[in-house]
Amino acid sequence: MLEHAELTNEKLLSNFLSNRNNPAVRACIFRRVAENSKIVESDYHLLQAITEKLEKMEEIDSDMIEESATYKKLCRECLELQGQLLQRMTGESPQSVGQTA
Repeated sequence: MLEHAELTNEKLLSNFLSNRNNPAVRACIFRRVAENSKIVESDYHLLQAITEKLEKMEEIDSDMIEESATYKKLCRECLELQGQLLQRMTGESPQSVGQTA
């Protein structure tokens, strides 16, 4: 049962990331994660931070070389936040999350 909940939450996170440009979908996914009773306020803030970083990444023009360092930094920060969120949702240790990412 717990394994099913973890898979559901990972699927919700995946849906959240792939539909990040649609605010209605994001709101629906937030609600569904909350209904699973697996999200707390800090999880919500992690999701918000991930969204903000992804939106900033999308604003960067990929043709602008001077922005590439900023883009890479945002990618790293976003991956760290996603790892933290998955860790909280699955209850894994930070080391095991880092190894799978």
